[in-house]
Amino acid sequence: MKILFITSNRIGDAVLSTGVLNRLISTYPESKITVASGPIASTIFNLTPNVINIIKLKKQKYSLHWFYLWSQVYNNIWDLVIDLRSSLISFVLLSKNRKIYKKSPNIIHKVRQLSNVLGDGAPPQSPKIYIDKKS
Repeated sequence: MKILFITSNRIGDAVLSTGVLNRLISTYPESKITVASGPIASTIFNLTPNVINIIKLKKQKYSLHWFYLWSQVYNNIWDLVIDLRSSLISFVLLSKNRKIYKKSPNIIHKVRQLSNVLGDGAPPQSPKIYIDKKS
């Protein structure tokens, strides 16, 4: 399964998104995941299992960073696109399934908001950062 995981530019929000990523890895243990995040935040995904590609999105004028991301991923047919940035790019990529973050009108913790993107009703998972190949 090929998964595109678009997460935050900010390191704190990217850390919070690792619970969602970990659930994807648990659910699809044979998946091949491409992560798109900000350059500083991208380092937290370096040792994450199943992550085969990390695209560092440096913000650019006129939102040209989204065009850069599109140029890196458009030639794939994704089994699943998870977009935690609520960007339009998710709608212009070939994908069998897409899950796009929508901010909750209710006051709930960000981890729960991000977990709700999967729509599977499972309880939110705590963030998990892999610090070596064994974790």
